[in-house]
Amino acid sequence: MAKRRLSFLFVLAGILLIFFTSFTQASILIQNPKETYNFGNIIHFESKIEQPEQFGGFFRVQLYCDNDPNKTELLYYSPIYLEANQEKKITFDYSATKHGLCHFYAKIEKGNEIIESQKTLDFKISNKIFLILNKNKEQFKPGEEIKIQGTAIKENGELVDGTLAFDFDKHYAVSVKDGKFVFPLTLAKEIESYNHELAIYASDSNGNNGEDKLIFYVIPVPTKISINPNNNSFLPSETAIIYSTLYDQADDYLNGTLTVAIYYNRKLMSVSDTGSGNFSLFKFDWNSLPGNYEIQAQGYGLEQKINIHLLEQKILIGNITNGTLRIWNKGNIEYNDKVLILFDMVNQNKTYNSSVNVDLNVGKYSDYVLEAPQGEYSLELIYPGNSESIRESLGKQLLTGSVVASINLEERKDNINFANYSAIFLILIILIILLIMGIRTKNKRQNMDKYYVSPRQNPRPKSSIQQTQSNSKPRVFEPKPTTNSLKKSPDRQQEIEKLREEAKPFIERALRK
Repeated sequence: MAKRRLSFLFVLAGILLIFFTSFTQASILIQNPKETYNFGNIIHFESKIEQPEQFGGFFRVQLYCDNDPNKTELLYYSPIYLEANQEKKITFDYSATKHGLCHFYAKIEKGNEIIESQKTLDFKISNKIFLILNKNKEQFKPGEEIKIQGTAIKENGELVDGTLAFDFDKHYAVSVKDGKFVFPLTLAKEIESYNHELAIYASDSNGNNGEDKLIFYVIPVPTKISINPNNNSFLPSETAIIYSTLYDQADDYLNGTLTVAIYYNRKLMSVSDTGSGNFSLFKFDWNSLPGNYEIQAQGYGLEQKINIHLLEQKILIGNITNGTLRIWNKGNIEYNDKVLILFDMVNQNKTYNSSVNVDLNVGKYSDYVLEAPQGEYSLELIYPGNSESIRESLGKQLLTGSVVASINLEERKDNINFANYSAIFLILIILIILLIMGIRTKNKRQNMDKYYVSPRQNPRPKSSIQQTQSNSKPRVFEPKPTTNSLKKSPDRQQEIEKLREEAKPFIERALRK
């Protein structure tokens, strides 16, 4: 019981001490500000000073902000004089220009001694503006109008009176009144496709500012097609690589599928589907006709056309079988020109040449008989090409001195007559047989026109050839009948047929030997 009484006395003494001290020392009472301010807001400072005894000194008020490099700013400093038990109010307004978390710190000073001090609760000074942005829809076509509207609010909750600005194709600025704004934006017809980000800035005259982003989508519109071949002109058997690309309104690459067709004289040669930016292949045949080929690319209501050119090509292919030279026209145009056949006698250092007129349609061939003194020859075909002479080696060929012919009658031209040669050959065989066997004593001759392609020795003079070849030279020829030799009378024709039948056994025996 005694302990309880003692404790009570200690508590009572403490209360009396506090009460007595409050009346013997000065006190500062400060009204706490609001929680948040923005630049330009007026912060009202209000304090009350009480002193139980007469007092003279100074009253100081400072602003502390965590983002201020100097940390403090002196707002109020003034001498103060109080009578005993006198109360004094001190107020002033501060226009918020600092930024950060702040508080007021007030103190009563006397000399170097701080008699009393007090600080407020922390409050925030901000320069932020928040934007709420809206648009009339999410996706737009090139050339359409976007209607942008919204609200601008300062961090302290007040509505903004200021300006809204952004850069797009140019600089735009609109006014903000009571936090509200609205403005139309017309998109360019050549605007880029897909997502666009619009950075919008708001500000006022006090230095408050804020920004936000508005995202909108531009629908791509197919606008044009380009065709780019790997070359503008081609030769037969070459392949054209054709790139087809789809572009949008901004001339940017666009995905899609295109139909690529190739025409020659309005006749469809090829058609295929290909992805934009990919390629189609078109291979010209070896005998494709020369001229312009039109390439068409279509899709999405668009069409593009260009021409590529197939060049003329003069090509002859030759090969030799059993003394017969076959010449093919493997170009894509009719061939009508002279062809030179070069005879180079192996190990004899002797070179001859002979020319023939070749007139062949595309893909056709003619056979030509090679006749030369017995020996091995390196043969070469020389003929005019597109721009220069072409030399084609025919390899080595053993010629026996006999005439071996394989003439394709279907491929003969008007200036080449097989019947004439056949008649001459047959009559020569018959005459030889008549001389050997003594069957006939009277020689029968026929008035025949002979067609030869005369060889020229090159580069040696004629005299040297005669000495070494006994006046016999290589030649390339086709028989050419005349009307006199083949169609004189029915009796003459029957007689020839009879002689041919009689000569058959001897011809076969001679060939076997």
